[in-house]
Amino acid sequence: MDPKQIAKVREKIYADYAAKTTGSKVLFERAKNSLPGGVPSSKRYQAPYPLVCEYGRGSKIYDVDNNEYINTILNAGPLLLGHDHPELMAAARKALDRGFMVQNNPLFIECAELIQQLYPAAEHVRFANTGTEAVLFAIRTARAHTGKNKIIKFYGHYHGNIDEVTPGLGGPVAGPHSAGVPAEYVGHTISAHYHDIEAVREILDR
Repeated sequence: MDPKQIAKVREKIYADYAAKTTGSKVLFERAKNSLPGGVPSSKRYQAPYPLVCEYGRGSKIYDVDNNEYINTILNAGPLLLGHDHPELMAAARKALDRGFMVQNNPLFIECAELIQQLYPAAEHVRFANTGTEAVLFAIRTARAHTGKNKIIKFYGHYHGNIDEVTPGLGGPVAGPHSAGVPAEYVGHTISAHYHDIEAVREILDR
């Protein structure tokens, strides 16, 4: 398909999308006044504008125009059991009744023990608020253990928003994926191609 044909197909898709999602467009224009780029995070943007969703049930999500979609993304992983799972909702409501930020709640211990049962190699468990924070802890722990500063990551893989893991996010391109990342941080990160174990061995040998 030549570029003109691609542009024509895209135009038709965007027109159909806009006809079905007028509410999302209005809210996106409003959101641009308070949210950078009109979205809570850059990964949530899609052209020509993102969906604004009201709620989810099971494997489906529903936008403000009441269109139904199958959620194939699973919110990047956390929604393995879908939206509004009755057992999870009941557990969440029970936890809310205990109040927020209860210091050293027994649930921490129960959850850590369950994770150890599922992953016997986990000698201890440290909880984090986000994947970004977990990656930061992992890198810091590895550096403390090995005494080394450099890390290996794979092109195109997302590991959060800390500076050291931005190189190669957009593919095999030199430098960080974002402005504002100091060069000295990039210098500690070596990117490799996924599924190329020989390349990883060569990097480790160096």
